[in-house]
Amino acid sequence: LRPDQRCQYELAYEFHFWNRGALTISALHQQISNILDSKPLADASGTLFDVRGNIGSGRADQLSIDATIPTDRIDILKGGRLNINLDWRDSSVNDPLTGVARRFQYEDASSYSFGFVQDLEEWRSTWSVNYNHGWKEIGFRLAGIDRFFGNPQINFNWNYKPEADLNFNFQVANVFTTRRARVSDYFSGP
Repeated sequence: LRPDQRCQYELAYEFHFWNRGALTISALHQQISNILDSKPLADASGTLFDVRGNIGSGRADQLSIDATIPTDRIDILKGGRLNINLDWRDSSVNDPLTGVARRFQYEDASSYSFGFVQDLEEWRSTWSVNYNHGWKEIGFRLAGIDRFFGNPQINFNWNYKPEADLNFNFQVANVFTTRRARVSDYFSGP
């Protein structure tokens, strides 16, 4: 096994507004050699097995948008910030078994999350709510394809600081019932 090697190009733009607001847009392009992934290996009898190894070169691209929007202009939400994170990913590598171009293994094509945080100075508190859309990842193996799914999550948090050296944190994580699923397609192989 050899470690992968990357040549990366990134372009980013950051804009600040309303004293505490920010918008960042970034694009990342990577040319990668020695990609580590599953590949077939034959034993002395010719039987193929899945092994971890270098499968060649490929590329990965990502577009990210991150925004922090102050909500001070809305009276009831003074001291608050709306946080938005959006990511899109694309990649390509030739599958070592089929030779067909495919996405990198276990790479979610997109992700997004939204959160709201508000400082309540008169209560010496900060509360927040966060939403994450969940995930979908695909793994490629010699005789099958695995798809892993995770459902969306909502988390609530309240931080109370009655004294300068005392802090209480209350959190409710995964308000929705957390569910993960694996769907596997098996076939006879090469």
